[in-house]
Amino acid sequence: MASVMDFLNKCPELPPAPTAALRVVSLIRSGDYDIRQLEQIIRVDEALSCAVLKLGNSAAYGAPGRSFNLAQCIARLGAKTLSKFILEQSTRQVYHGAGQAYGLRREDLWRGAVGGAIASELIAQRQKYADPALAYTCGLLRDVGKLVVEIMYGDDTPRLLEQASHLKCHLERERAVFGVDHAALGAALAEHWGLPAPIPDAIRFHHEPPTPEQPNHDDLFDVVHAADLISLWAGLAIGVDGLEYRLAPHVKERLHLGIREAEFEIAETWARVSEIESMLEQTTIG
Repeated sequence: MASVMDFLNKCPELPPAPTAALRVVSLIRSGDYDIRQLEQIIRVDEALSCAVLKLGNSAAYGAPGRSFNLAQCIARLGAKTLSKFILEQSTRQVYHGAGQAYGLRREDLWRGAVGGAIASELIAQRQKYADPALAYTCGLLRDVGKLVVEIMYGDDTPRLLEQASHLKCHLERERAVFGVDHAALGAALAEHWGLPAPIPDAIRFHHEPPTPEQPNHDDLFDVVHAADLISLWAGLAIGVDGLEYRLAPHVKERLHLGIREAEFEIAETWARVSEIESMLEQTTIG
């Protein structure tokens, strides 16, 4: 069986890291920053700086008859809104046009990423998890491994996976055909990008979270796993793997994810994905 690094080394072109966005988010999370530092990072990314300018001067954040520069827009948006916005904007570029290998339409993979991010944050807030912002980031990046599979095999992916159709689990089919699954590839890509722990492991375990009895169990992994299912139940990014994934029993119990909670988070996730998509359309350069 091929190692994850062997797979990455064979990939002709790895997805580029959303460098500016990750630097800004990391700086904000550190708590040791000022507006000037954030401006210096954002301004070197033309698409990102233009998007921040458009949002900061939009009807939601601007003021009639006034125009704000980049530093002023950053200040007006605030750290929380800025972090989410640039992550959503940057990952849209990373996921752009991807997903066909998994039977998804244009932008569906990105919608699923945002849905998982929103659901991760909602569940983390409900469970009073220590860092909902970290959960949001992990939910957003959980399926980046699918980009690597698509680069390697493209439209042949469904045909190749059909060779292992006797296996019931999609992850098992990926492992049988490719030697690795997309969750492991996503974790390796996150490490290649230089993302700090526990982000790579949250990606690695988003379908198969360790149980509380296992030494590598983490509440964050439970949150991201549950959010992945919420996103799918909301109808976001249902591809060839469809609705094969199941909620781990220990996660359902620990997170108290009953029908009422799931229905609320599904509805809220769907509504907020639509809002984010509309906002990003308004801030797209063109």
